Amino acid sequence: MFPTLNIPGLGVFKIKYKRMNDDNPEEYDEWLEHYKATIIGADKEEVGRVMWRSVNRLLIYRGGLQDELEMSEYGGMELEHIGRKLFDKNGDFLHEDHGTFNAELNLSNFAVIAGDPCHSSGENMYIKPGYRGHGLGSWLLSQIYDHSSFEDISFAFVWPTVLDSEIQSCEQTEERQSSYCRVLKFFQKNGFRKVDQSSGILGYAIYWDDHVSRMLPMESDKVDHLIDPASQAERQNANAMAALARAFGQY
Repeated sequence: MFPTLNIPGLGVFKIKYKRMNDDNPEEYDEWLEHYKATIIGADKEEVGRVMWRSVNRLLIYRGGLQDELEMSEYGGMELEHIGRKLFDKNGDFLHEDHGTFNAELNLSNFAVIAGDPCHSSGENMYIKPGYRGHGLGSWLLSQIYDHSSFEDISFAFVWPTVLDSEIQSCEQTEERQSSYCRVLKFFQKNGFRKVDQSSGILGYAIYWDDHVSRMLPMESDKVDHLIDPASQAERQNANAMAALARAFGQY
């Protein structure tokens, strides 16, 4: 039975799920599950999506978590980033002194909501512009936690970037940063809180109502200092290209 939502003036929407592993079942790591949920409108138009990867830590040697996340062919750059920024070489959480998330992350299975920081694969959570502002994104997030793929998942992480893939050039930094801040606020509104002070990763304790992060008011979880990761990546690439141009210009 597909989850459905009736929005007066817009119609009835339903969510369709797909297990991405099924496309290449022999190529996925045994600890990795990859899913996509799509919002379908009354005219069968796809109006929104979210993708996620779930990590079963019971199937990973504890000291090998970073290596597995980094080397996985279908894990994506987000798993690699999370492996480096949140966990040490032993698979333990790095930021217990932050206070919001602590040692409970050392052994917990987790899911990563796709934020697609470089817009390379169209995986970022997305709602078509004409359908925004009606709660579809929040509804979609709330529904996927009831999907069977979250049965043994305690936490969800996201490393978000802008929803509008057309905001891509370095010249649009201010516009992009403004869009990025709106995306951060969206995830905060849906219970996510900073996992640390600088990585840009947000976390959500799915079933743990009295978790510290669930008790922290949104306005107390400051995110204004964070910078859109896609902007950072493009600036780094632009600086590298400029440095190469200067170097070759000397010869």
